[in-house]
Order: sequence, then structure tokens, then C-alpha cells
Amino acid sequence: MKCHLRTQPGQRVGVPFSMTPEWKCVHGSVVGTSHVDDDLPCQDCCDVRVVDLDGEIALVACVADGAGSASHSDIGSTTACRTFQALVADHGWRLSELGADEFAQAFEGVVVTWCRQMRSAIETEATELGTPVRQLACTFLGAIIFGNHAGFIQIGDGAITLRKGEVSGVVFWPQSGEYANTTNFLTDDDFQRNLECQVTFGRVEELAMFSDGLERMILRFAEHTVHQPFLLPLYEQLREVLDSSELTEPLQTFLGSDQVNARTDDDKSLILASRMN
Repeated sequence: MKCHLRTQPGQRVGVPFSMTPEWKCVHGSVVGTSHVDDDLPCQDCCDVRVVDLDGEIALVACVADGAGSASHSDIGSTTACRTFQALVADHGWRLSELGADEFAQAFEGVVVTWCRQMRSAIETEATELGTPVRQLACTFLGAIIFGNHAGFIQIGDGAITLRKGEVSGVVFWPQSGEYANTTNFLTDDDFQRNLECQVTFGRVEELAMFSDGLERMILRFAEHTVHQPFLLPLYEQLREVLDSSELTEPLQTFLGSDQVNARTDDDKSLILASRMN
């Protein structure tokens, strides 16, 4: 495990998420053209919610990308996201009670426990399907953002980007697997070795989370930085709209557009969140 601490046709889309007093959010997953050609479902899943954890407001977001070679990876990615959100809803209040320093100390242990429970839920699904768990393989990105500190999780590719004040950056760089064009999965036996977690202190203003289908459009691989011209117009629309659920359909349309499909034939998931002043 790598843990860091810093002090300073088919479309599947989650339930539209409207404006809250603290955050505006929008998210969606759209099937890639290669999956349409092969008559495969969208194997991505994403979800974002603003929850009240015992009086503390938290943004909770996750993205899971099913392995293209796995026959039921769409079920694996959906199970991972559903289980993560349920775990935070049921047990996240234990984290909300902690101060920032205590949160940083506790986060790693909580993440390991939750990942094991997510894997257990996927294994149950595999048993019911009568198939090996590797056929439900998926990556996982997770975020829990409180007022002035946050925790992030990654196994596999895709990425999480943040803006804090005038500083923007990538939380983790997408992981590569043992062989070319491979990555790591939550369902791997050695998942804990590839699990990355990070705690940041300070107020997160904006969040983007996305599967690997959008990596080449949002990340500058040569510099290991964020390609801001992709995200900035999307954030501007999100901040300006009164009800962010109005952007759910336009986001779907954009992710499935010729403009995006010309750059990638993979499934595409994107979460955008902007904190209100």
C-alpha cells in the first residue's frame, strides 16, 4: 500500500444531482464506441453525493471502470460504487467526528477495511453468477471531502484532479499494471499492495474524477499536469447554472459526442463538483 499525507446504444448515468447549499455536482457514464461495435454494455460506473455525516457535510464521490476483458465487469463496477456509498453513509460518521490530524491517522485503516468489504460484495455477486471474481474486475477511485480536509483512494487507472485556491493538480497518477496496456484492479489478490490513499488539508474548491477513457483529454502526460482547457469551460457552466441537474443530459451528450469519440473509443465517466462560496 502507498499512503501519502500532505499538510498543506447504451448510457448509464447516476441519479441527477441538484445544487446543495455547499456543492454543485454533475456526473455521467457513457458507453464507448468500441463497446457499441462489440455489443457490450457500458462497464463504467460513477456516483457523487453530498451527505450529512452526524452534522458534518461531506462530498462523497467514486468512479469504477470495469475491465474490458472481464465478462461481467459492469456488475463489478456498479457493485463497487454502490457498496462504497453505502459504507460511507453507514460508517462515515466515525470519520466526521475526527479532527483533521486524527482523520489523517485513521484514514488508511478505514480505507483498507472498506476495500475488503467492497471486494466481498463483488465476490458475492460472482458467486451468484457462477463465475470467477476476475470476471467482475474493476478499478476504483474514491473521495470523501469535508470542510477543510479530504481523503482520496485509487486502485488502477483513471484520475482525480483538485483545485485548492489557485493551485490545481492530480491526486494520483494513473497506475499501470505489470504488462503493457494493463492496470491494477480492486479484485486483484494483491490489491492492498497497489492501493493508494492520500489525505489533504485545506479547502477543496473543485473536484474532477474520471475513468481512463478521458485521461488523454484531461491529463498532460509529458508534464504530469492537468489540461485545464478541457475542464475550465465545464466548471464555468456548473457554477453558473442554478440547478446542476440541468447539466446531466448535456454532459451525456458531450461525453458521447463525435468530438470526444474522435479521441477515445472507450467508455467514459466524469464527475464534476464545485464548492459554493
